[in-house]
Amino acid sequence: MNELNILVYAPDPMLLERMLQIISDEQGWCAEGTTDDERAIEMFHRRKNELVIIGGNVDSVTDVKLKKLFTRLDRHVSILNFYGGDDWYLRVQIRTIMKLDEDAPVVMDSPF
Repeated sequence: MNELNILVYAPDPMLLERMLQIISDEQGWCAEGTTDDERAIEMFHRRKNELVIIGGNVDSVTDVKLKKLFTRLDRHVSILNFYGGDDWYLRVQIRTIMKLDEDAPVVMDSPF
C-alpha cells in the first residue's frame, strides 16, 4: 500500500483537527475530515478510503448509520471508533487495524 487514505468524521471540531494533524504527520497517510455526517458520506463517495475513523462522542444512530452505509459501499473498508487518547494511541490503533506493522509473508516460487 503506497498511500493510506483516511476519512475522519468527528462532531467535535477540536478533536477533528487534532486527528487530522496527527495523521498528516505520518508519511504516506492522507486524511480529510468533517464534523457533519452527511458531508462524510459525500466525501466517502469522492475518494477511495482504506480507513474511516469515527471519532469522539458520536450518537449511536449516526454511528450505526455511517458504519452500515460505508461497509455497503465498500466491504473492504476498515472502520475505527476513536474515543480519545493521546497522539501515540491513535497512531497505534491505525497501525493495528490496518496491519501496518505486520511483516509481509515470504513467498517462495519453488521449494525445490
